[in-house]
Amino acid sequence: MIFELSEYMIRRKFSSVFAAGLHIYDRVGNIVGFGKQQFFKFKEDIRVYSDRSAAKELLRIKARQKSFNWMVYDIVDARQSRKVGAFQLKRTKIASVFPWLSWEFLDEDDRPMSKFRIFPSKIIVLGEDLGRAAELRERYGPSTRELVVRIQPGAALDRGLVLGFAVLVAGAMRWKR
Repeated sequence: MIFELSEYMIRRKFSSVFAAGLHIYDRVGNIVGFGKQQFFKFKEDIRVYSDRSAAKELLRIKARQKSFNWMVYDIVDARQSRKVGAFQLKRTKIASVFPWLSWEFLDEDDRPMSKFRIFPSKIIVLGEDLGRAAELRERYGPSTRELVVRIQPGAALDRGLVLGFAVLVAGAMRWKR
């Protein structure tokens, strides 16, 4: 099951124009999930399913509200209809130029619980103790963009929350080369 994996890869094809199709693979290359995002919507709404048929929804990522100074994305475990947490962007003078600099994870009650360190082509998620909890690393292929996610053993972050963030990065954040 996707929520038990400590390493997976999310692949997005460049040719996805009107809806992002995100394929999620385990370490050996088996498809373990499929993400769908419709473009040209006022609020982001991304769904993760167990496969392309979209018969079994696993996760929902939904923007609460967008304003110039902040954005909050709720992550809901669709299997249990339970919010597992959220992540938010707070803009500052520096972050308005580099918006990745002020993302943070929130718990299910919207209390800050961890932050990110941003480097070229990778994101390190820090746990509550400021130790490395997960790493997201970009890779480019001839016609795809890939995001490799590695969660540290014993990391206290909910894996659904990490998966939701990774899917948003892979689908909504339109990486630049």
